[in-house]
Amino acid sequence: MRFHVFCTLPYTDFSQPLAAFYDDVFEIVDAAEALGFDGFWLAEHHTTSYSLSSAPLLLLAKAADRTKRIRLGTGVLVLPLWHPVRAASEVATLDLLSHGRLELGVGKGYQPIEFNAFQRTIAENNDAFNECLTLMRRLWTEDEVTHHGRFFTLERPVTLQVRPFQKPHPPIWLATGQLPTVLEAAKMGLRPVVGGGNFNQSQMADMVQGHVKALRASGHNGEARFGSLRQAYVYREGGSIDAFAKHVRVQYRQARHLRMSIDAAKRGIANSDPFPDEQPDDLFLARHLVGTAEQVVQKARALESAGVTDVLLHCEGAGPPVKNVLASMQRFAEEVMPEVRYSR
Repeated sequence: MRFHVFCTLPYTDFSQPLAAFYDDVFEIVDAAEALGFDGFWLAEHHTTSYSLSSAPLLLLAKAADRTKRIRLGTGVLVLPLWHPVRAASEVATLDLLSHGRLELGVGKGYQPIEFNAFQRTIAENNDAFNECLTLMRRLWTEDEVTHHGRFFTLERPVTLQVRPFQKPHPPIWLATGQLPTVLEAAKMGLRPVVGGGNFNQSQMADMVQGHVKALRASGHNGEARFGSLRQAYVYREGGSIDAFAKHVRVQYRQARHLRMSIDAAKRGIANSDPFPDEQPDDLFLARHLVGTAEQVVQKARALESAGVTDVLLHCEGAGPPVKNVLASMQRFAEEVMPEVRYSR
C-alpha cells in the first residue's frame, strides 16, 4: 500500500501573511519526502478561503525542484475550467520538470462559484470534462491534431512540442464517489480515487472488484490501482480528536455549502455554518484513518484487504499551526506505515 500526503490548503488563520502560508506548504512537502511518504498531492480550487490551491501545477513545480523521490499529484485538476491545449502543455512541462514523477488526478468539479468565476456552466461539467481529457490525450500522442467539438475547436492542426516524460502520459486518476463513476474510470483506463469515508470495507471491496472487472473487460491490462482519500490523524494514548475534528468539520461544512450554492462565500470567506444532520465526532470520523496508532493500523489494513492500493492522507486537520501537521505526519510515518505492507 502506498501512502500519499494530500492538501487542500484551507485558509483559516487570516492573520497569517499569504507568503508565510505558502512557506508552510513546502515544510509539509519536505516532511513528506524525508519521512518516507510515497507522494504529495494538491487540490485545485478557486476564489474562496476553503482552499488557496488555485495554482497546483505551479506549486508542484516548486515541490519537484526541492524533492527527488516522492510522486507529485494533482487531486484534482478541474478540467472543465481548463483549455485542453494549455492543460496538456502545462501537465507535460511539470512531468518533465519532475523527471516523470507526476500523478495526474482529474475531476469534473462541483462548486458553482468556481464555474461562475471562469464563465463556465456547471450543468455541462461532465461533457466538458470528457471532451477536454480526450483532447489532452490526443495532444500528447498525436501530431497535427484538429478538433471540432461542443466546447473546444482546433481549426488549424496543433502539434505539441512539449510532451510528457512518462509515455504515453502520466498515470491519470479520476475523482469519484460512486460505483458508476468508478466503472466509467475503468472504461477510460483511469485509476479511481474515492473521496471521503462514506463507504465501509465491504462497499469498498465491491467497488475495487467492479473496477478491476470493468478495466479488464475494456481491454486495459496494466496495473490496477485504486485510491481512497481519508482524513488522517494519529494521537497518543489518552489523547483527543476534539481539535482535529473541529478543523475537519469546518472543511466539510464549507465543501457542502460550496456544493449547494453559488452564494456560499461572502467576500471570499466560505460559509462554515453547521448543518442540522451532522454526526457526533466519533461517527463522523469512524471510517477515516484517525485514532491511536494501533487503531489506524487496523483501519489501513482493512482498506488494503478491500483492494485499495493508494491512500491519500488528508493531514491538515491537525493544524494550524503547521508544526501540528508535521507532528501528526511523523507519528503516522513512524507508527503506522512500518506496520502496513506497502511498496515504493
